[in-house]
Parts: sequence; C-alpha cells; structure tokens
Amino acid sequence: HALHHGRSGPALRGRLRIELTDADPLQGHGELIAWSEEPEGFAIFRVPDGLLVWCQAAGVYRIDADAGMITTSPRGASDVWEHRLSTTVLPLLLAERGDLALHAATVFDGPRAVAFCGTSGRGKSTLSAALGLSGHLVSAEDGTVLSDLDDRPLVWPGPIGVRVEAQPWARLGGHPDRRASLENAVRR
Repeated sequence: HALHHGRSGPALRGRLRIELTDADPLQGHGELIAWSEEPEGFAIFRVPDGLLVWCQAAGVYRIDADAGMITTSPRGASDVWEHRLSTTVLPLLLAERGDLALHAATVFDGPRAVAFCGTSGRGKSTLSAALGLSGHLVSAEDGTVLSDLDDRPLVWPGPIGVRVEAQPWARLGGHPDRRASLENAVRR
C-alpha cells in the first residue's frame, strides 16, 4: 500500500516505520481499553509491547511506540486503511510517546493553530475544508497531535487533503476536482 496522503513532518521524532504483514497481529493477550460499535467496529487493546488497534473496515494495527513501528494487516479499501492509519494509529503512537492526540481538525491562522475538536460526523472535516478553500493552511482534518506543550507547542501535520462528502463540498463552492482544490489550499 502506498501512502497517497502522507507527508513528512519535523524530524524531531526520528523515523517511524510501517510494516505490512499477512500474519495475524491479533495474536497474544491484552487489556481492552476502548471499544466502539458505531459506525463500524473499532477496539484498542493494551498489549505487552504497546497497543493493538482493530478496525472492522481497515484491519489491524500493532503499535510499538518505543521502536517507532506500526505493523499492520490491512483490509478493505486502501483509502480507508490509510485514513485510519494517519488519523488514529499514528496519533496513538505519538500519544504513547508523550504527545497530546486530539480527535480534531486543525488549521493555521497566521503563526497560530486553531483546533476544532468533536465526535465523528459533527463537521470538523467540512469546517476545515471551508477554511482551506478560504486560504487557511489545513494541518489536519481528523487527528491532531501536539508536542512540547510546556514550551512552545508544535502541531504535527496530518495527511494531505480533507475527506468531505460530495454534497457539502459542492455547497462550499469547491472545484469538482476536489484533489486539485484541496492540495492547493493545503500548500498555501
């Protein structure tokens, strides 16, 4: 799987490695720490070497934060797998290293970042797309990670682009070629 929406951030954390496997990463025992059945099955387990994330639509991810490694057994559509990786699994890895992970969209207003937190389906992505189309730099639309909270906070960039349904996109006045419009908005 190629990461079509990935972008690199500051190199302060070193390199993170993502390994694909056909093996079953669900092996072993762990403590269930989060579970959701809506809108799709999703669970997080604490295991001896880190975290295990299971997503009904995207597969399994094993997070070893100390090694900076994610081992994954993808399933389903590659864009769903990559979205879950970049907006949930990578922020969880960084949270295990001491950063603050938020379920939030983040845009820049000059040198400052503004984060819009909320549950799924409440409009974070649509708001960030609207702000991106109006000239603001979109840093993340679903998962935001902050580090250096005691000094000068650093907002880590999320994936390139914003996932918005066609109808809200049209209402925002976005170009029919969504990728071109948002990539231009993200690069400003």
